[in-house]
Amino acid sequence: MKPRTLALAALKALGAAVLILGCAPMRDPAAKSPVAEAHEKVSQQGLTLEQLRNASYQGIYDAPAKLTDGKYVGTPFQPGAASRPQVTLVGKLVARGDLDGDGRDEAVVLLAESSGASGTRDYLAVVADRGGKAVNLATQLLGDRVQLRAMRIEDGELVVDTVAHGPGEPLCCPTQKVRFVFKLAGDRLWEIRQQQMGTISVADLAGVTWMLEEFSFDEPVKTDASITFRIDKGQIVGSAGCNSYFAAYSSEGPEKLKVGPAGATRKACALEIMEQETRYLNALQAVTSYSFVAGNLALTYRYDDSLRTLILTPRAP
Repeated sequence: MKPRTLALAALKALGAAVLILGCAPMRDPAAKSPVAEAHEKVSQQGLTLEQLRNASYQGIYDAPAKLTDGKYVGTPFQPGAASRPQVTLVGKLVARGDLDGDGRDEAVVLLAESSGASGTRDYLAVVADRGGKAVNLATQLLGDRVQLRAMRIEDGELVVDTVAHGPGEPLCCPTQKVRFVFKLAGDRLWEIRQQQMGTISVADLAGVTWMLEEFSFDEPVKTDASITFRIDKGQIVGSAGCNSYFAAYSSEGPEKLKVGPAGATRKACALEIMEQETRYLNALQAVTSYSFVAGNLALTYRYDDSLRTLILTPRAP
């Protein structure tokens, strides 16, 4: 088994809307936090993230979509209209491994396609290094507004863990854990197995240390002080940047989360770190729900009568 590379992802073009009922919009990050830079270095094995963000991808439209800095924007459907085809490589989530049996690793990325309507169609794209050039071998539709929890290449197969829609569920708010397994054959990525794994719950967040990367979309953390979130032994624990903290929590259903007042140690740090710590603990107590954005944990919280999003990435081993 090869290690999976998880990274942040969200889309600028599709992230103007806020999270609603645990559904997270995606955008392409402009600024990089220290956490994001560390994960990007891990991702840059074989084909670099820059190469993947500037490759051409087929199988979405009739003609290949050539990305520039992670984004493709086509011509409007009607002259002067705002609606136009758009494709974005979602963040830095990259799975690497040998899918075609040639002894060399391929890369798999997540693409989001939107044409200006409310829907966002997610695609998996397999990319190979051909003479130092990123070549898209296959592209497969994953679904409409499917939340991707994790993906990895294992024994020549692509394993994708998602939160997908159950019967009758609105497109905004999937709750069912579904594992898809794909096999690459020629220029096609074939689904060979699907496993229903029950309804998502807070228990699915446990056992992972999540590191805060953004206070909201396009608001990265400003210091090197790590802020972490972990569910352990029935409570939330972690570092708020300077002090260790703990808090009780409750959940009244899938993707619902309520956090109680936090207790913390009383160490003093630099003013900037303390201000950031206070902001995080206040946001944590205002959390209403959770979801997933390209392998990262998204905690929706209320701030000044609006909804914002804490984005946390799983800590690399």
